Amino acid sequence: MLNKFKEKRDLIIAYKRLFHTDDGRKVLHDLMKSCHVMTSTLDVDAITMAHNEGARSIVLRILRTIQTDPEQMEQLLKLGQSEGDDDEYQIV
Repeated sequence: MLNKFKEKRDLIIAYKRLFHTDDGRKVLHDLMKSCHVMTSTLDVDAITMAHNEGARSIVLRILRTIQTDPEQMEQLLKLGQSEGDDDEYQIV
């Protein structure tokens, strides 16, 4: 479990490093515009709407990930170990 936590923490740090550069911000801004983050995904065609919502979901995951604090994750891991918790922590 500790290894999986470290991998997730390292991934969060990589996301933050990537999307906090000037180029990363430009890409993220473009993704937010093109993937319906600030607009409705509603469409008369259910398949198009599902596609739009899937694209939106990916960008929202990126936004949540870059807002995740690796230090808080480490505290959660320590708390889980002290309570004998074997659940995996997920980035959602």
